[in-house]
Amino acid sequence: MKAAKPAVIESTGNSYDISVDDLKNSISISNQQNSQVFALSVESTDPQEAAVIANETASVFKSKIKSIMSVNNVTIVSKAVADNDKTSPKTTLITLAGLVLGFLAGIGYAFIKELTDTTVKDDDFLTETLGLTNLGHIASIRTKKTKSSLESSKENEKRSRRRVRI
Repeated sequence: MKAAKPAVIESTGNSYDISVDDLKNSISISNQQNSQVFALSVESTDPQEAAVIANETASVFKSKIKSIMSVNNVTIVSKAVADNDKTSPKTTLITLAGLVLGFLAGIGYAFIKELTDTTVKDDDFLTETLGLTNLGHIASIRTKKTKSSLESSKENEKRSRRRVRI
């Protein structure tokens, strides 16, 4: 048994290498409401190939529709022309959407982090909100330990050991 081929492949032979499934997925047809005019569009990675497929599909339709529906006045309004402008994917739109989503995710993370923070930030929170008495402050002492200060502390330690020995 021989599998049925679409009319486009039968009429052209295999002039371009495209499968039946690829043809089904790449061709779309749309029409206006209350109109007999329809538009045929083809998506492909190569604009020239898309134009060839669209033109060939339209000419095969024109020749086959006469025997299918007994219609004689089918005309092709305009031939397909290759559009060299990139139509998909829209990288600027995707980039902007990514930036907006990243910004919103960052703000959401910061908001949740702030809401779940349980540290005490000032004395007013302890005294006014919690009603506790403040007993005092513990100061934070930060020293910079540089190489010279580490060496001088080692020398002082050696001197103090010398004093103990004498």
